[in-house]
Amino acid sequence: MRGRKAQIAVGVVAIVVIGLGIWVGPVIRDVIRAGFLESVSVEKYRAGREENLRAIHTALTLYHDSEGAYPPADRWMDAIENRLRINKMTAEEALAKLRTPGAKGDAFGYALATTAAEKYRDDIPGDPKLLVLEAPNAPRNHAVDGRPSAERWAITVDGKILPAPPADESR
Repeated sequence: MRGRKAQIAVGVVAIVVIGLGIWVGPVIRDVIRAGFLESVSVEKYRAGREENLRAIHTALTLYHDSEGAYPPADRWMDAIENRLRINKMTAEEALAKLRTPGAKGDAFGYALATTAAEKYRDDIPGDPKLLVLEAPNAPRNHAVDGRPSAERWAITVDGKILPAPPADESR
């Protein structure tokens, strides 16, 4: 009798497993097809002049909107660093946004316009209202009172890149 009960128990377990497979199988299949079980790929940030200036502009705008003014000139990069990291980006990739392409050693290569430091956007003098300029060999948190040139790019408070890069050089 004991052998018969064991056979029945095995049969019941088999029926339950098959039933669950029939019921859960399509759900699992759909989950797999949708890619939920695949590993997540993280795209590396590729630093470029225009991309970096736009990222810095966005971070400074977010800072401005939350604090009511742009950050102080002596710690502007420190103030916006946490606003540069998005999605699955690593801290190192976010930091790359604060370096001009090709910057070496301790150089960052960007400077906040001193006319924008600790000011509300409408109170910034000048036309155009400069926000950040490329400044070769500039250290972290550097600020300058300067103008963009043909060799160096800048971005205004309104997000306009100066001088406008030729179409083939912008990416």
